Amino acid sequence: MEFFNGFSWAVPKVFSDAIANCKFEEGDILYNSQSAYKEWEKALESIRYCIKVKFPRRTLRVTKGKSETVPLANWNSEVKIELKKFFDESPIQLIKTTQGRLFSVLWKGDLEILNEDKPDPSPPLFLKNIKKQLKETVSECEKIANKRPYFIMAHDPTNEVSLQKHLRIFPALSNNFGCELFQLTPEDSGFKSWEKIFPVICINLYIIDKGGYNDILKTLKKVLYNPSKGTTKDSFRLSTHGILKLEQS
Repeated sequence: MEFFNGFSWAVPKVFSDAIANCKFEEGDILYNSQSAYKEWEKALESIRYCIKVKFPRRTLRVTKGKSETVPLANWNSEVKIELKKFFDESPIQLIKTTQGRLFSVLWKGDLEILNEDKPDPSPPLFLKNIKKQLKETVSECEKIANKRPYFIMAHDPTNEVSLQKHLRIFPALSNNFGCELFQLTPEDSGFKSWEKIFPVICINLYIIDKGGYNDILKTLKKVLYNPSKGTTKDSFRLSTHGILKLEQS
């Protein structure tokens, strides 16, 4: 079983829609440790907590990551959970809280976030928020690229648009120029406010073996630019997607 990076709790990738929309539903069960998804008897030695969602009722989930307005709209919505502690015999707690507080517990690992006396946690920074700060990653990316051309793009695997971009970019660069992919955490890539960034977001660093700026730009434009039908004006701007840097002397 595969798990998302960036969370303190074990969050399997089958919860992709729940993460993308910040909406957990009835029947969702989460554990603080990945060992819960292995042999159960051995898992009991390391599991400390389990959360089972009781409300809202399960619905047909929205296609993941169509808009960042969806998780923001769900952030303060109500959720009821059962919290079970495996390390003592205390009764299961039924807690009414918000989707944002539940998400933050999975992210940060602090159960005190569920305490209503604590301040409401702020939503994370999504792709739209961090694109303007992407230049903060250039210094670290240059070290890895080691004087080779590269393209940087923030990537959210739970966001369908972002996922499709990556699935087009990597083969296009590989087939035309040769390309090596590095996926960096926001912290490792040099973001100043990395701890506020949506936990599944990574920085895709595409290191390109060869090629001139215009040829690389043309290839990127081909896979990234999707103008509306009937549009005659070329409005493509690479800066809305990422940063392209040529070989450093």
